Amino acid sequence: GSLSLLLSAYAFEFLGNLKPCKMCLWQRWPHIGAILIGSLIFYTKSRLLMRMVGIMLFVGALIAFYHVGVELNWWEGPSTCTSGSINNLSSTELMNKILQAPIIRCDEVQWSFAGLSMAAWNGIFSLVLSFCWFRASLRWYLIINNLSSILFKIIFIQYATLSFGDIKWSMKVPNSGTKRRTEMF
Repeated sequence: GSLSLLLSAYAFEFLGNLKPCKMCLWQRWPHIGAILIGSLIFYTKSRLLMRMVGIMLFVGALIAFYHVGVELNWWEGPSTCTSGSINNLSSTELMNKILQAPIIRCDEVQWSFAGLSMAAWNGIFSLVLSFCWFRASLRWYLIINNLSSILFKIIFIQYATLSFGDIKWSMKVPNSGTKRRTEMF
């Protein structure tokens, strides 16, 4: 998930010529971390690492939604990334502010789909991925705890099916010395 989001961001940047703002770059770091830790999880199956990735992606979603708020002018973003207020500035200060302004501003939407900016989509997908990682950590715990009984049942059923087929077999009934004929399943 994070790999596809990151590759999409790079495709927009290099193929679509949409340069990222400072906050867009901040949103990439949780995905880079998720990819690196996710590759460790592939080998270790660690629930702790799964939860760490979930937390990282949740933080990435918070950064993305903060960026959306800046784009919608709900609050001001970092002064190095937005235009900010020009009230009470002298002409010299205004000229310096213009010359020092970043090329790509965080408070302008460069691309949107279905009325949502790229930051909004990243926030939504990051939340979904975060939920999936948390759920996977809980589910993996259940799978590990039940794995031995699941494997036993699968092996037993396969062995019993291959060995006995439709043949009736005998089993010892507890607390009695007699054998009773019974159906396999």
